[in-house]
Amino acid sequence: MKTFQTTTNIAPIISVGTYWGHFDYESLWSDSERDEREEGRYVCNDYSHRKLGEALVAEATTVFAHEKPFEDVGVLAIRAVSFDSPREYNFGDDWLDLEFDVADDFLDRAERKVFDPRYEKRFRKYIEDHWCSRDGFISSMPASSLDDMHEVFRQLREDDCGIDDMRCFGSVIALLYEAARQDGELVDDEDDAFYASMTGQLLERFTGNHSLSEFCTILDRDEASKLYPSAAPMLARAEAGRRELADKLAKYCETDVPDSAKEKARKEVDGRAKWIDDFADRVRNAIELWHPDSDRVKAELAELEGTWNGMFGEDGDVCAKDLPGQMELPGMEGA
Repeated sequence: MKTFQTTTNIAPIISVGTYWGHFDYESLWSDSERDEREEGRYVCNDYSHRKLGEALVAEATTVFAHEKPFEDVGVLAIRAVSFDSPREYNFGDDWLDLEFDVADDFLDRAERKVFDPRYEKRFRKYIEDHWCSRDGFISSMPASSLDDMHEVFRQLREDDCGIDDMRCFGSVIALLYEAARQDGELVDDEDDAFYASMTGQLLERFTGNHSLSEFCTILDRDEASKLYPSAAPMLARAEAGRRELADKLAKYCETDVPDSAKEKARKEVDGRAKWIDDFADRVRNAIELWHPDSDRVKAELAELEGTWNGMFGEDGDVCAKDLPGQMELPGMEGA
């Protein structure tokens, strides 16, 4: 048995992209995040890309063990060993580093398949599209034609790849993947049958086995109240103020006043209600953005409490007239 290494950047047999791919935060967690907040919990801004990567490494290894790709040419096992990311996501996405355990005759069997005439057209197109330099792209792959693969196999047999060992082995795997796709043994993750692909299986396993709370802090209401006791009363005042505005407006609109006055009142209430909603969001954000920096959270909350009092006064009368920068609510004081 021999062991080789490559990456999914070189041999794209599975995709773990968190920017362009299927594992971006919004796709994975937007529904969960909404549900947590609707239950009164705080979803903190400490999402761990590292923990996500560790989970993808484990799940991908399980997918490979179940799927057993390239078994026909002597691949005995594939392991994802690490997850990594580009410095910037302009031109690429995250990848997995992989280890392949292969039978002693793997290179012989793989070479026969790579040069099988059935795949020649597909392989030549793949190499031209992915491994050949052109304007704006300089390839670092060891083969720029199918004929060059003879030299790649020689280097692999003689352990003569130098710094290109991962590219040499990866080029073999990439072509084997194309052959398996042509034969219908493997499905590409862009095909219609996405969930039959290894990326689709990875996504299904990941979403079935993991939850948002594994990758970021989620504070329940009681825990947040103990840590930051001023937040809950502010949110309660905001909620009560919102209800009071709606009640006063409803009563006012039942009175015998001109329609123009009612419309003016509606616009004013809408403006105040939006301010209150934004305020409540800022209270929640103070915890979610800065926890566990307790001093920073408490300072942000104290500033917000001053903002509320400056807007509505110590008694918090959200229906009071003559608010700074606001229109009056004509007649609302008696509604």
